[in-house]
Amino acid sequence: MYTPMEKHEIHCAKRYLEYQEDAIHRVFRDPSNPTSYASNYGVIKSLDDAHAALARIELYFAGTGVTPRLYGAPDSAPLDKLRPMLVGADYGIRETCELRMQLREARSPQLKIRRCQTRLISQPLEWPERALVIMSCGDHEYGVRMMDRQIAAGAKAFVAYNDDAVPVSVCLGEGYGSAFYFSDLYTPPSCRGQGYAAAVLAAGIAYAREIGYAELYLDAYATSPVALYERFGFRGSEHCTFWAVKGGLPAWLREGE
Repeated sequence: MYTPMEKHEIHCAKRYLEYQEDAIHRVFRDPSNPTSYASNYGVIKSLDDAHAALARIELYFAGTGVTPRLYGAPDSAPLDKLRPMLVGADYGIRETCELRMQLREARSPQLKIRRCQTRLISQPLEWPERALVIMSCGDHEYGVRMMDRQIAAGAKAFVAYNDDAVPVSVCLGEGYGSAFYFSDLYTPPSCRGQGYAAAVLAAGIAYAREIGYAELYLDAYATSPVALYERFGFRGSEHCTFWAVKGGLPAWLREGE
């Protein structure tokens, strides 16, 4: 069962990951995808019982091959209060900030949308679309395995194709309540600036509106095409979250420190 505070955490859906939850913690795991941070993490929900919550999260991951890790979800206890406990328990911490953007305005006349074939995919990805998602994850397969689980649970993949019918842009859309969330937008560097990303996002927006979603939003990171989102009419504000990893941060979380 979802809680109101989880509205903006729909990409961690309980529909497709193993999970354990009580009043003080929540923890997710995907046994087939242990290297994926998006599939394996815990949330400390209660500051008063933070030590007990951390112990339950670590016990849940014990013997699974997953390094215990925490994520700053919308309903997590604040990092400034958790930090002394986490540092004392040998957790490396990385704070990150991002833009949570909602579609609020009309499209800009400067928006360039490529006229090309687009597809909505509601089944586990096959080649060559699968290869495009693997490319987006640095030639690792954890991202496409995660996307397959999301699609099986009701999410949709939107794909744009060039004139040779080769997939060149992809994004994922997932609904929750009255909100529809876009993620995993990717276009190979050689195909950027040609309107393919706009085409795939336009297809997703049209689909979400057609089936009745009023609130459309996404998260933008340092490498995201924020200018593109703004030309679509997305507007947002910065919010901060964190990762805490037992034994220290992996290299990808230390980048940019």
